[in-house]
Amino acid sequence: MAIFCLLFGFDLAKNMLYPRGLGRPRVRGPDMLPRRRRLLSFLFSFALGALPGKWGAAHAEVFTFACITNNAPESCAIGELQLAVEITDPNTGDGLIDFTFTNAGPEPSVITGIYFDDHQADLLIRIETIDGSEGTAFTVGATPRNLPGGHMIDFRTSSAELRAGAMSPGAENGVDPGEFLTLTIELSLSGTSLADVLTALEAETLRIGVHVQAFDVGRSESYVNTDLCGSPEGPPGDASCEDGLDNDCDQFTDGDDPDCVFPPETACFGLTDCEDPDCEGATDGPCDTGEPGICADGTRTCAGGNEECVQDVPAGTEGPPGDASCEDGLDNDCDQFTDGDDPDCGLPASLWERFARARREVRRW
Repeated sequence: MAIFCLLFGFDLAKNMLYPRGLGRPRVRGPDMLPRRRRLLSFLFSFALGALPGKWGAAHAEVFTFACITNNAPESCAIGELQLAVEITDPNTGDGLIDFTFTNAGPEPSVITGIYFDDHQADLLIRIETIDGSEGTAFTVGATPRNLPGGHMIDFRTSSAELRAGAMSPGAENGVDPGEFLTLTIELSLSGTSLADVLTALEAETLRIGVHVQAFDVGRSESYVNTDLCGSPEGPPGDASCEDGLDNDCDQFTDGDDPDCVFPPETACFGLTDCEDPDCEGATDGPCDTGEPGICADGTRTCAGGNEECVQDVPAGTEGPPGDASCEDGLDNDCDQFTDGDDPDCGLPASLWERFARARREVRRW
């Protein structure tokens, strides 16, 4: 019955995470992952809670994993959706805690290394026993000595007694989809409890890392139990903008993340601000260009790295005689003459000549 519940839980997780007809998500997103992680945590709790003895311990909590290496977006997303660790107190009273690692599947992936960074919390001593599915075979003292890629987040494995690796060949003896592995670990001090371990995990003074291989894309990835999606990216100049990680899981990394880009210049009219490329085209109210007529009105503008008074309206035309531009009270062509005072709005030269000739004829009479 217990094994049936465990397998049913895995199958339920698979069907709910990958509904038929909807396809499988290939990249992680800021909205999808938190919901699926919570669902995965619930399903693992359900499945493992049905097991007898230490597997069904009353006090337990499930943690999922976040990818830290991002060698391939597809493999990163698979691990984040499929992997979990349940931490339980076997109620033996002898200072032991069980860490049960599970791979829900269905995508190909194999947990081949497990690491504990306990430098700050100092709660764990050593791995006492290893147990798991029939297809798993692990030994204390994983190789390499530290979680691959762990240096990027200052992850340091506490000791050889707090790391475990799949026996060679690792891809055959690791935790495949549908399998589990339990490490029973001795606590450092009498009186240390499951609650202390959970508190340290949530405070990130104790971290668990796993190394996963045998993805279809041929890459390996490393994960930690810390939910890196809760970490900020930025502000500009911060180390999070240069670590090669998508810390806030918005699908943008470092300089491609808007949180790591300096905002456009907003105060562009100091002594040197127009020299800032962000200020190109910025405006700051009206000004006088010094030109006559309608060409006098301008706007303070950053142009070509300098502050200029840019003319609002280009010079137009005045005339010909009888045109509306000769009666609007404006110097439309910016020649300092308005309406009837502008030669362009007076009588044509030929008419003036004819008028002058007529006046001369009248005087002869």
